[in-house]
Amino acid sequence: DQVGARGRFVYYLSGPVGAGKTSVVQKFKSLAWLGEWIDSRPALLAKPHVELSKDERAQVDRWISEQLRRKNFNVAGLNRALVICDRTPLDPLAFTDPAELASRASEHFRDLFPGDSKRQLEPGHVIVLSASGEELLARAKERHLNASPQYLADQQAAMLQVFGAPTLGVTV
Repeated sequence: DQVGARGRFVYYLSGPVGAGKTSVVQKFKSLAWLGEWIDSRPALLAKPHVELSKDERAQVDRWISEQLRRKNFNVAGLNRALVICDRTPLDPLAFTDPAELASRASEHFRDLFPGDSKRQLEPGHVIVLSASGEELLARAKERHLNASPQYLADQQAAMLQVFGAPTLGVTV
């Protein structure tokens, strides 16, 4: 503090289902860390996002945005030197049909910062974990029984596109 060094470094882990985000975060439990979700996951999250009905999708989207809003509050309150977060506030956008991306982004940010909220996203460095579709499937099979290697590879490509990786300073 006396020499003006930053007091906190925030790292957000991203990547498709099965990339190992939660496994990596588990290795850092001696530091400040935040898991993927604040509350228990609803059963609908076990379905691949492309198989959700419109109503299911709206329900999941609202739940996820609220979880990330609450996580952002938690990150803001941490004063530790190193903070590791499972998932980023922008991850939900990678689970959106490209034709609906603009409207989903607007809706998501309204949920993150409702009303006249003055809060902002807590800054941090994004690390996107990646793997082959087959490896992702092997890791994800317990949670996403209907996923295919192609579905997971497409999800990974969407993650990289959302973050503009690697051109925007994102580590892959």
